[in-house]
Amino acid sequence: MYTTKNCHLTNIGKIHPFGVQIMKKQFIKILLVYIASSFSHLEAIPYQISVVGTRGIHIDLVQNLVEKELNASSHFIVIEREKADKLINEMGFQQSGATETGNNVKIGAIANISHLFSLQTYRVQKDLHLSIQVIEIETGKIAYNYVEKVGYELREIEQNVKRLVKKITARASLLNPVPMKKISGGLFSMGSDSGKENEQPVHAINITGFLIDAYEVENIAFEEWLVSQGRRKMANEQNAMLPATNVNWHDASSYCHSRGARLPTEAEWEYVARGLNGRTYPWGEKVPSSTYAYFGKLTTFPLPTRSSIEGFTPEGIHHLAGNVAEWVADFWRPNYNPGTSETSFRAIRGGSWISPAHELRSSARSYHNPDRGASYIGFRCARDLPEKRNSPKTNW
Repeated sequence: MYTTKNCHLTNIGKIHPFGVQIMKKQFIKILLVYIASSFSHLEAIPYQISVVGTRGIHIDLVQNLVEKELNASSHFIVIEREKADKLINEMGFQQSGATETGNNVKIGAIANISHLFSLQTYRVQKDLHLSIQVIEIETGKIAYNYVEKVGYELREIEQNVKRLVKKITARASLLNPVPMKKISGGLFSMGSDSGKENEQPVHAINITGFLIDAYEVENIAFEEWLVSQGRRKMANEQNAMLPATNVNWHDASSYCHSRGARLPTEAEWEYVARGLNGRTYPWGEKVPSSTYAYFGKLTTFPLPTRSSIEGFTPEGIHHLAGNVAEWVADFWRPNYNPGTSETSFRAIRGGSWISPAHELRSSARSYHNPDRGASYIGFRCARDLPEKRNSPKTNW
């Protein structure tokens, strides 16, 4: 369980009906926030949402605040209340069944909804409390549960509702974790005769199939991991969807291991960027431009990891070139000659938003002290493909 001051973020199992007592206090609000997102395109952000509520103390204030704050973010689009009301009425859907798995799945199938936010406000003594459950439609499970005291005075309630909604918007991307793409194995030529000396000599490498993140690891995902490790009391929510940077190699590797994954090897990384046809850049042969990559910027920041840019590979791997350079598993070797010794540094790949165009080539290499992160270095995770089990033979 992740605990922050006055706010609890909990992974919970199966859903229970609203009949469960909540401190036997009076409910004064039930809001249903529908998160509309295609089942087939899990990367999709922003989410289309609707807020539906019943009447109660400060009900209009709380509902209007939630709608306003969600709509103001770049991660949610609030649709008209009437549309959700009409759907519920046509289905004969009762709010008392809002957390029943069958109803959730039914609504999700009709409205193309992936998650449901159930917001409840209730009194504990004189103070108003707000609880927000994030429900996965397909599984019928509560993914997260936020609970926070929002106060008594109207001004205090307004400030605290805004603060709680900020926690939700900061974690919007965690509703749909970064997908991993399958990379089929094959033989490719690693290195370049026309690049720097550290890219030589060109040599053949046989790659076994594996999985790799479609996007770089985000700040908020890494921050939540730090909280889970007891290294943070609460996650830093600033720049939540930018790539996680200033992360040393050891922490990047440990984060991936916590997901049952690992850092990609240097050969795997280059194989993903080049493909079997030996692309010069992840997108092909066209020279780098702002259409394909984010690079050559000296006084700015990287793009959000899931930002739309055309320089992705045919398999759908984004930001391999530019944005942030990426840690890989290998120790740094100054060249590919068989007798060259490893150093204590770790290799990084891909160039970053501050890199010149030539560092975006798929064969370009660099290195960094593994004990220190940098503002221009991030990472992504990889995973071995599960082993195929042979079906037992039956003798007839």
